[in-house]
Amino acid sequence: MTLPQLPGCEGRDGGHTSTFPRQARSGVSWSTDSSGNSPNHEACPYARIREGEAMNYVAQVSGRGTGVYHVAHGAADSPPVFIEGDRVFGGKGRAAGPFEHLLSALGACCQITAQIVAQSRGWTVRGFRSTTVAQFDNAVLVRGLPGTSRFRSVDIEIAVESDLTPQQIHDLGIEVERRCPVYQLFLAAGTPVTSSWSSTGQ
Repeated sequence: MTLPQLPGCEGRDGGHTSTFPRQARSGVSWSTDSSGNSPNHEACPYARIREGEAMNYVAQVSGRGTGVYHVAHGAADSPPVFIEGDRVFGGKGRAAGPFEHLLSALGACCQITAQIVAQSRGWTVRGFRSTTVAQFDNAVLVRGLPGTSRFRSVDIEIAVESDLTPQQIHDLGIEVERRCPVYQLFLAAGTPVTSSWSSTGQ
């Protein structure tokens, strides 16, 4: 039994896309500054990052479900996330599956990190597109063979809408991949990750 293949892309070799109870909130927890005062939580965090202030972001997700259908809740003011297993496992096509959500998280995290990096360097990024494909060995998941479930590979292709030079796009990609926590999760798991960064210039 095989899982349907996820949408694909190809890229360069990089070598190397929240549980709070419903009433709780995900957010940023700031350390106190050198004077013992807490920084203004309403201030733009990018300035604090550049000043070297310590930042601790705590995220938590709670969820419940039946069969292969799952509903997750994050921050109190955010909508629920619906997740469903593939049709081969009894899904009915009502929501994207865990793999799609995981790969979406990689693309979104790269986008957000790119915006943080760009703002810190005075660059303008007008838009961001990503396509991600993962190859997954489902022998352990489906057939229960010895070993652990793992991705064989993850490939992400990223197009940045900007007027950045090729060198700046290259530098942006290197810095995003270093700083993006979701990207680093795949690397920490030993998954081969390849990436391709380009600028549309539009």
